[in-house]
Amino acid sequence: MNFGAGSEGQLALGTVALRAKDQTHQGRAVEGTLAMSAPTSADEAAIRRSERTEVTVRVAEVESAEQMQAAAVAVDSGDYDKARKVLQDSVLALEAQQKMTPSPKLSKQIDELKEAESGLDAAKQSAEQAKIYGKQKKAKAYKLGK
Repeated sequence: MNFGAGSEGQLALGTVALRAKDQTHQGRAVEGTLAMSAPTSADEAAIRRSERTEVTVRVAEVESAEQMQAAAVAVDSGDYDKARKVLQDSVLALEAQQKMTPSPKLSKQIDELKEAESGLDAAKQSAEQAKIYGKQKKAKAYKLGK
């Protein structure tokens, strides 16, 4: 999320309210509220320290799986140039992310995307190969996105 440059302090996110019956105390009614906020900073170093690398890596994995799906759909429609561009752009984005947050999972995803790109030439050869390519890459994208 981007809340504007130079934001410092706390950003109010909202309030969570809970009403329940406490079954461990004969169904006694309990309730509570909690105000939620998130710290904000313009300090690049502070932002990097607060980053959860596993979340950043997972987001990159899901996004690249979506791109593999988009490339498979492009192949289904016969647009091989679009499929190649989508895969190349996704590889570049993942390689940039890999430099910032090295991860074996990102390395694997990069390899998968490069393999998908190299398979485009075979898919171009016949409708049958294109169909096989599309099914395989959609299944791979689904698996990688989980």
